[in-house]
Amino acid sequence: NLVHADAAQDGKFTVVVECYNFQTLQYALNRVKLDLKVTEPGYIQSNIVHNKNSDGTYRIEIKNCVPDRATRVVNLLRKTLTLDTLVNILVNTITKSATTYGSYDVRIKGSGFNNVDTPIVVREVQAELAKDGIPAAHAKSFKY
Repeated sequence: NLVHADAAQDGKFTVVVECYNFQTLQYALNRVKLDLKVTEPGYIQSNIVHNKNSDGTYRIEIKNCVPDRATRVVNLLRKTLTLDTLVNILVNTITKSATTYGSYDVRIKGSGFNNVDTPIVVREVQAELAKDGIPAAHAKSFKY
């Protein structure tokens, strides 16, 4: 998951947002601060830190959350990191392009997928799309 909560030894939680490059870190950091300012006005924003991981990715840590707040924040950020946000965060993995029909084509690039993994991922994407009333036939897989 891009957003998850890690339990600390003191009973509090750290909510973590994974980011794949510096640009997406900046985008997600601004979004996190804005969302928390509106929905969790009592939260001290100086507890939000970001780090660079050894593999070149980044993570945002929202520290010192009590369990109720951690649950609310994780759910909030999962909702607000919409497709457009995911396109920005996963800039090298997900692309979207406008169609002549006024809609978008979204492509998810994966490495290491094989003839076993690909159908599983496609079914998961189709199940998520079905929740929004989008026909399963709209999600297809291709070999590159």
